[in-house]
Amino acid sequence: MERRSGVKILFGSTRHSTGGDSGECFMITFDVVLFIIRNWTRLLIVYSLLVTFSILSFLFFDDAEIKNPSVWDFFISTFTHQFVSMIFFPALYSLLIVDLALHDLMENYTPMILARVSSRMSWYTAKVSTLFYAAFLFVVGAVILWLTVGSLKGLPWDSFAHPAFQYGEQNGQSPWLIIFLMIIIYIGGLTAIGSLVLWLSLWLRSSILTWLALVSSTVVSMMIYNAAPPLIIWVPFAQLMFKMHFPYYQGDPDLYHFTVGWSGLYLLALFLLSVILGWIQIRRLDLIKKA
Repeated sequence: MERRSGVKILFGSTRHSTGGDSGECFMITFDVVLFIIRNWTRLLIVYSLLVTFSILSFLFFDDAEIKNPSVWDFFISTFTHQFVSMIFFPALYSLLIVDLALHDLMENYTPMILARVSSRMSWYTAKVSTLFYAAFLFVVGAVILWLTVGSLKGLPWDSFAHPAFQYGEQNGQSPWLIIFLMIIIYIGGLTAIGSLVLWLSLWLRSSILTWLALVSSTVVSMMIYNAAPPLIIWVPFAQLMFKMHFPYYQGDPDLYHFTVGWSGLYLLALFLLSVILGWIQIRRLDLIKKA
């Protein structure tokens, strides 16, 4: 009772003290803030790994396709490398959110939270929303790191020589639009992958097994990319490999239908399917009893 009272002090005395919409917004905001506070050590580890990797890319960057590369060329070349897109970024991001729902279940927080929010749907919506915010923070942080490292490398800012920029320009697209699309694909892609991780964690009831399953899937994706590149259009993690999208890549006619539009629809379908499967899993759980 003391623990429940403490939660009521934190959330408010009754579940009806805020309106429906404001209560939903409060729950999402609270969950995001709680995510940052609870995972600050993990955030430090993840960003330390990002810093280390960006410095290594600073030291060993060498793209034979680009003469006199700029900061933007360095950014798009390393940021969308197959290892970064298909293994490194998904593995690090999933490390941040792998126990997003399990933490509440395992630490007996769920019944106390449900005593305040209107329904388990509100709780689940807050978790899904946190996936987006975590992806946004992760991608924006990585972009800032890569641009900073490129600047420290002494690269200029006034040219766009990467083939992705050149092919995009031939189709009337500005470099800024291409950069914007790449960032959107990353944020949306990681959010979709996060929803898949959320469902797997609820199904497996183990953050370790979930993370290992995710990493194993990224390795298999890389193997598919190396063995049969045309098949990457069906691989979730390959959707993040922006520089392989047509028209930004025109080296393989079999990939001409692998476009940003394709990846957008693919990731949306993955997100919706994972959210639905996760909700089914939540509906089957007796959250009070489990806690």
